[in-house]
Amino acid sequence: MRRLITICVVMLAAGVVCARPDAEQLQVPLGTNTSGSATIGLSGYLDAVYVSVSDGASTGSVAVSYAPLVGSTAVNLATNSVVGEKVWRPMVDVTDVAGAGLTSDEPIRYVIAGETVTFAVSGSPTGLIWKCVLVIDED
Repeated sequence: MRRLITICVVMLAAGVVCARPDAEQLQVPLGTNTSGSATIGLSGYLDAVYVSVSDGASTGSVAVSYAPLVGSTAVNLATNSVVGEKVWRPMVDVTDVAGAGLTSDEPIRYVIAGETVTFAVSGSPTGLIWKCVLVIDED
């Protein structure tokens, strides 16, 4: 019986240690263009969005969005003018049965279920590389 309990405790501890967020990276090399985009298919809970530019100082308009599995309207996860680097920790309001936001409740993380996430940059100087790291937690 002690052996069984020990095995169960070790397995639970290993499960907690192994359940870590993943970091998915997208790059937009601009070359001679001032805008560009990259996409990736993801699943999980979005914890954070990190964006940076290769020279650490340039400015560009950034949008990170996903295309829902149904419908055609993209959902913005993070969007703003970025100088050098920026971090977002996007959350969303829970909705009632009519689809209205329940602003009295705590916001929750975005759930992405195999949708395509797009990282788009515009209005940037040429010859730079923009990077976006999406921190996804499967738990």
